[in-house]
Amino acid sequence: MSQVSTKEIQEFTEAISSAATRVGNGKVAMDSNKLRELVRRKPDVAKRYVELMCMMAASQPGYLQPALLVAGAYTVEIGDHSLMGQVAQTAEELNATDVLSSIGMASKG
Repeated sequence: MSQVSTKEIQEFTEAISSAATRVGNGKVAMDSNKLRELVRRKPDVAKRYVELMCMMAASQPGYLQPALLVAGAYTVEIGDHSLMGQVAQTAEELNATDVLSSIGMASKG
């Protein structure tokens, strides 16, 4: 696991929240440019964030959704597909692939 501070995770989570906007019907639009820039600046924090979301998904599979968004941005910015694989594997292990397929994404960026 990546070693980052609790403060770094908290700041990363807050930055993700500030890049999101509710668009109605329970959907959230993510500013992909902001998310990608955040991941580009903080790849180690992004990696740890995904790891934590995957662990927390054991009790609430909805945590796979933000994990997938960050993993996708990580893939684009860093060129490493390992986080996408981690999210997919966690979803399969938890029998929660429906959580990932239910994401309705609307890009703001």
